[in-house]
Amino acid sequence: MHSMRDGYRIYRFDINENDSFEYPSHYLELDRLNTFHATLTPQGWVSDGSAGSVVFGPYVTLHAGYYEVDIKVRLYENISDVFGHAEVLADFGAHSFYSVDLVAQENQNQPESSTLTLPFKLYESTPNMQIHVTSSEGSVFIIESVTFWRK
Repeated sequence: MHSMRDGYRIYRFDINENDSFEYPSHYLELDRLNTFHATLTPQGWVSDGSAGSVVFGPYVTLHAGYYEVDIKVRLYENISDVFGHAEVLADFGAHSFYSVDLVAQENQNQPESSTLTLPFKLYESTPNMQIHVTSSEGSVFIIESVTFWRK
């Protein structure tokens, strides 16, 4: 299923009963995410160094409960302490459940990955849930994996 919004193609996915988070985690296939400023490689989504959306999606319906999204990131190059931003959103960005800047640690420009955890709680079944990761101008990083956890 897909829909159009603001002239861009937005792909929407519904989690079927086999993927309904009855299990502790759900690994998200990276090709189910959308991008404006990244390329999908065998290692993950690689940002192109320009400011903007690296990945967003997958526009799933989640039931009430506690969740965490783990985003495994590897920073290659940055020109400021804040190299991006990550957010858990619903309803095409109308509602934010968790938001955090991606801040480079001292000596983080190295080949090791870091996992960013975004916790959030839903009080009711919520459609069009997505993660949205943006990059700052001059930052190059790779998103290696995205995992949704139901607590």
